[in-house]
Amino acid sequence: MGTFKTPQEKKRLSYAKDHRPNHGERGSCVPKRKRTYARVTRRAQNQPLETLKSEPVDELLVTTELRVGIARRKNRGWGKWPDISLGEHVAKRKLYRAEMEAVGGRRAAKRKLAA
Repeated sequence: MGTFKTPQEKKRLSYAKDHRPNHGERGSCVPKRKRTYARVTRRAQNQPLETLKSEPVDELLVTTELRVGIARRKNRGWGKWPDISLGEHVAKRKLYRAEMEAVGGRRAAKRKLAA
């Protein structure tokens, strides 16, 4: 039989083991972001090719090839960020709440930044 854990010990272990997204997204947003990025990339590469449909001229062909190459080089790829532990997440949220309480809330903080 295993050892019994107190509720405090369970919470401490949970804070160390569980993780939260560090970048403010749910897990379902990753596929959507990948799709959106791929769509933007395809459009950037295909848009210069639309100009060739009307009448392909040699100099137009060269400039279009250059623009397609530039669009392809801009493709840096998308990235994911590592999650942080639940303990770090809770500590950051507490710090954020304390800062917002000190300035009088989010709206007050925005007003101070704008002024």
